[in-house]
Amino acid sequence: MVLHCHGGHLISYYNYEKLLKIAEMRSHGIRDISDFKKFIEITKSILDKGVKSRSERNSISIFFNNIDLYEDTKESLKDWLVEFHAPSSLKELEFLTDNSSKKIICNKLPYNRYQFKVTIKSSMDPNLRQNFKAWADKYGEKFKFASHTLEWIETGYKGYGWNPMFHVADSSLLSLVMLFLGNSTSRVYEFVPRSNINISLNQEHSCQHSAEI
Repeated sequence: MVLHCHGGHLISYYNYEKLLKIAEMRSHGIRDISDFKKFIEITKSILDKGVKSRSERNSISIFFNNIDLYEDTKESLKDWLVEFHAPSSLKELEFLTDNSSKKIICNKLPYNRYQFKVTIKSSMDPNLRQNFKAWADKYGEKFKFASHTLEWIETGYKGYGWNPMFHVADSSLLSLVMLFLGNSTSRVYEFVPRSNINISLNQEHSCQHSAEI
Protein backbone atom coordinates (compact mmCIF):
# COMPACT_ATOMS: atom_id res chain seq x y z
CA MET A 1 0.00 0.00 0.00
CA VAL A 2 1.07 3.60 -0.59
CA LEU A 3 0.57 6.33 2.02
CA HIS A 4 0.92 10.06 1.53
CA CYS A 5 1.68 12.59 4.27
CA HIS A 6 3.78 15.74 4.01
CA GLY A 7 7.09 14.74 5.56
CA GLY A 8 5.94 11.12 5.90
CA HIS A 9 9.01 9.70 4.15
CA LEU A 10 11.16 10.86 7.09
CA ILE A 11 9.81 7.98 9.13
CA SER A 12 12.35 5.69 7.43
CA TYR A 13 15.31 7.83 8.49
CA TYR A 14 14.69 9.10 12.03
CA ASN A 15 13.51 7.77 15.35
CA TYR A 16 10.25 8.91 16.91
CA GLU A 17 11.79 11.60 19.13
CA LYS A 18 13.67 13.16 16.21
CA LEU A 19 10.50 13.14 14.11
CA LEU A 20 8.66 15.06 16.82
CA LYS A 21 11.38 17.69 16.86
CA ILE A 22 11.21 17.99 13.08
CA ALA A 23 7.45 18.43 13.31
CA GLU A 24 7.77 21.26 15.83
CA MET A 25 10.21 23.02 13.50
CA ARG A 26 7.77 22.59 10.56
CA SER A 27 10.71 21.62 8.34
CA HIS A 28 10.81 19.13 5.44
CA GLY A 29 7.49 20.33 4.04
CA ILE A 30 5.41 19.42 7.09
CA ARG A 31 2.21 21.48 6.96
CA ASP A 32 -0.01 20.07 9.69
CA ILE A 33 1.81 19.16 12.91
CA SER A 34 -1.15 17.32 14.41
CA ASP A 35 -1.71 15.27 11.26
CA PHE A 36 2.00 14.44 10.98
CA LYS A 37 2.26 13.33 14.62
CA LYS A 38 -0.77 11.08 14.27
CA PHE A 39 0.62 9.61 11.05
CA ILE A 40 4.07 8.78 12.44
CA GLU A 41 2.63 7.34 15.66
CA ILE A 42 0.42 4.86 13.80
CA THR A 43 2.90 4.11 11.03
CA LYS A 44 5.81 3.55 13.41
CA SER A 45 3.75 0.97 15.27
CA ILE A 46 3.15 -0.87 11.97
CA LEU A 47 6.78 -0.74 10.86
CA ASP A 48 7.86 -2.13 14.22
CA LYS A 49 5.96 -5.33 13.35
CA GLY A 50 8.53 -6.35 10.75
CA VAL A 51 6.90 -5.23 7.51
CA LYS A 52 8.96 -3.99 4.57
CA SER A 53 8.82 -0.35 3.55
CA ARG A 54 10.14 2.08 0.95
CA SER A 55 10.08 5.87 1.24
CA GLU A 56 10.24 8.56 -1.41
CA ARG A 57 9.40 12.26 -1.10
CA ASN A 58 6.14 12.53 0.86
CA SER A 59 5.11 8.93 0.30
CA ILE A 60 5.85 5.63 1.98
CA SER A 61 5.04 2.19 0.58
CA ILE A 62 4.48 -0.72 2.96
CA PHE A 63 4.62 -4.40 1.96
CA PHE A 64 2.92 -7.14 4.01
CA ASN A 65 3.07 -10.90 4.34
CA ASN A 66 0.27 -11.02 6.92
CA ILE A 67 -3.23 -10.45 5.58
CA ASP A 68 -4.72 -9.58 8.98
CA LEU A 69 -2.10 -6.91 9.59
CA TYR A 70 -2.67 -5.61 6.06
CA GLU A 71 -6.43 -5.25 6.63
CA ASP A 72 -5.93 -3.62 10.05
CA THR A 73 -3.44 -1.15 8.58
CA LYS A 74 -5.80 -0.23 5.74
CA GLU A 75 -8.32 0.82 8.37
CA SER A 76 -5.97 2.57 10.80
CA LEU A 77 -4.19 4.56 8.07
CA LYS A 78 -7.16 5.15 5.76
CA ASP A 79 -6.82 8.95 6.07
CA TRP A 80 -3.45 8.79 4.30
CA LEU A 81 -4.02 5.79 2.03
CA VAL A 82 -3.76 6.62 -1.68
CA GLU A 83 -3.18 3.20 -3.27
CA PHE A 84 -3.21 -0.48 -2.31
CA HIS A 85 -2.76 -3.79 -4.11
CA ALA A 86 -3.43 -7.33 -2.90
CA PRO A 87 -4.55 -10.73 -4.19
CA SER A 88 -8.29 -10.56 -4.77
CA SER A 89 -8.97 -14.06 -3.48
CA LEU A 90 -7.44 -16.86 -1.44
CA LYS A 91 -6.87 -18.80 -4.65
CA GLU A 92 -4.73 -15.99 -6.05
CA LEU A 93 -2.81 -15.75 -2.80
CA GLU A 94 -2.07 -19.48 -2.88
CA PHE A 95 -0.95 -19.23 -6.50
CA LEU A 96 1.47 -16.42 -5.74
CA THR A 97 2.80 -18.17 -2.66
CA ASP A 98 3.38 -21.42 -4.57
CA ASN A 99 5.02 -19.80 -7.60
CA SER A 100 7.85 -17.66 -6.22
CA SER A 101 8.16 -13.88 -6.16
CA LYS A 102 8.34 -13.38 -9.93
CA LYS A 103 4.73 -13.98 -10.98
CA ILE A 104 2.27 -11.19 -11.64
CA ILE A 105 -1.44 -11.99 -11.98
CA CYS A 106 -3.28 -9.82 -14.52
CA ASN A 107 -6.64 -9.77 -16.24
CA LYS A 108 -4.79 -9.42 -19.52
CA LEU A 109 -1.18 -9.39 -20.70
CA PRO A 110 0.56 -6.01 -21.01
CA TYR A 111 -0.38 -4.49 -24.39
CA ASN A 112 -2.34 -7.74 -24.94
CA ARG A 113 0.74 -9.72 -25.94
CA TYR A 114 3.80 -9.57 -23.65
CA GLN A 115 4.29 -12.51 -21.31
CA PHE A 116 7.49 -11.34 -19.61
CA LYS A 117 9.10 -8.21 -18.22
CA VAL A 118 12.88 -8.10 -17.92
CA THR A 119 14.80 -5.60 -15.82
CA ILE A 120 18.44 -4.88 -16.69
CA LYS A 121 21.37 -3.97 -14.49
CA SER A 122 22.20 -0.29 -14.94
CA SER A 123 25.89 -1.26 -14.92
CA MET A 124 25.44 -3.11 -18.22
CA ASP A 125 28.27 -2.43 -20.70
CA PRO A 126 27.33 0.43 -23.12
CA ASN A 127 28.40 -1.58 -26.16
CA LEU A 128 26.35 -4.58 -25.07
CA ARG A 129 23.19 -2.52 -24.59
CA GLN A 130 23.59 -0.91 -28.02
CA ASN A 131 24.16 -4.30 -29.64
CA PHE A 132 21.24 -5.82 -27.80
CA LYS A 133 18.85 -3.07 -28.94
CA ALA A 134 19.98 -3.52 -32.56
CA TRP A 135 19.39 -7.28 -32.25
CA ALA A 136 15.98 -6.82 -30.58
CA ASP A 137 14.85 -4.44 -33.32
CA LYS A 138 15.01 -7.35 -35.79
CA TYR A 139 12.11 -8.95 -33.92
CA GLY A 140 9.87 -5.92 -34.28
CA GLU A 141 6.88 -5.81 -31.94
CA LYS A 142 7.95 -8.93 -30.05
CA PHE A 143 9.90 -6.48 -27.85
CA LYS A 144 8.62 -3.33 -26.20
CA PHE A 145 11.07 -1.01 -24.46
CA ALA A 146 10.05 1.58 -21.89
CA SER A 147 10.77 5.15 -23.04
CA HIS A 148 13.21 5.76 -20.19
CA THR A 149 15.03 2.55 -21.12
CA LEU A 150 15.46 3.74 -24.71
CA GLU A 151 16.93 6.98 -23.38
CA TRP A 152 19.30 5.01 -21.14
CA ILE A 153 20.43 2.81 -24.06
CA GLU A 154 21.09 5.82 -26.27
CA THR A 155 22.59 8.28 -23.77
CA GLY A 156 23.51 6.32 -20.65
CA TYR A 157 21.27 8.57 -18.54
CA LYS A 158 19.39 6.77 -15.77
CA GLY A 159 17.05 8.64 -13.45
CA TYR A 160 16.62 7.91 -9.76
CA GLY A 161 14.19 5.27 -8.59
CA TRP A 162 13.75 3.03 -11.64
CA ASN A 163 15.59 0.29 -13.48
CA PRO A 164 15.93 -0.19 -17.25
CA MET A 165 13.29 -2.66 -18.46
CA PHE A 166 11.52 -4.08 -21.49
CA HIS A 167 8.75 -6.56 -22.32
CA VAL A 168 9.20 -9.82 -24.22
CA ALA A 169 6.42 -11.61 -26.09
CA ASP A 170 7.08 -15.27 -25.26
CA SER A 171 9.29 -17.81 -23.50
CA SER A 172 11.25 -18.88 -26.59
CA LEU A 173 12.35 -15.31 -27.22
CA LEU A 174 13.08 -14.85 -23.54
CA SER A 175 15.53 -17.77 -23.74
CA LEU A 176 17.42 -15.97 -26.50
CA VAL A 177 17.42 -12.77 -24.45
CA MET A 178 18.98 -14.56 -21.49
CA LEU A 179 21.68 -16.03 -23.71
CA PHE A 180 22.42 -12.63 -25.24
CA LEU A 181 22.50 -10.63 -22.01
CA GLY A 182 23.90 -13.23 -19.60
CA ASN A 183 24.38 -11.81 -16.11
CA SER A 184 23.40 -8.30 -17.25
CA THR A 185 19.75 -9.09 -16.48
CA SER A 186 18.49 -8.23 -13.02
CA ARG A 187 15.11 -9.93 -12.80
CA VAL A 188 12.44 -11.55 -14.96
CA TYR A 189 8.72 -11.30 -14.20
CA GLU A 190 6.09 -13.50 -15.81
CA PHE A 191 2.57 -12.18 -16.35
CA VAL A 192 -0.13 -14.78 -15.72
CA PRO A 193 -3.70 -14.07 -16.93
CA ARG A 194 -6.35 -14.79 -14.33
CA SER A 195 -8.13 -17.00 -16.84
CA ASN A 196 -5.14 -19.36 -16.68
CA ILE A 197 -5.80 -20.04 -13.01
CA ASN A 198 -9.58 -20.17 -13.44
CA ILE A 199 -10.33 -16.87 -11.75
CA SER A 200 -12.93 -14.43 -13.06
CA LEU A 201 -12.85 -10.82 -11.90
CA ASN A 202 -14.57 -7.61 -12.92
CA GLN A 203 -11.45 -5.43 -12.61
CA GLU A 204 -9.90 -4.41 -15.93
CA HIS A 205 -6.32 -3.39 -15.18
CA SER A 206 -5.57 -4.86 -11.80
CA CYS A 207 -2.37 -6.85 -11.30
CA GLN A 208 -1.06 -8.42 -8.11
CA HIS A 209 2.61 -9.05 -7.44
CA SER A 210 3.72 -11.70 -5.02
CA ALA A 211 5.46 -10.04 -2.10
CA GLU A 212 9.25 -9.96 -2.29
CA ILE A 213 10.13 -10.51 1.33
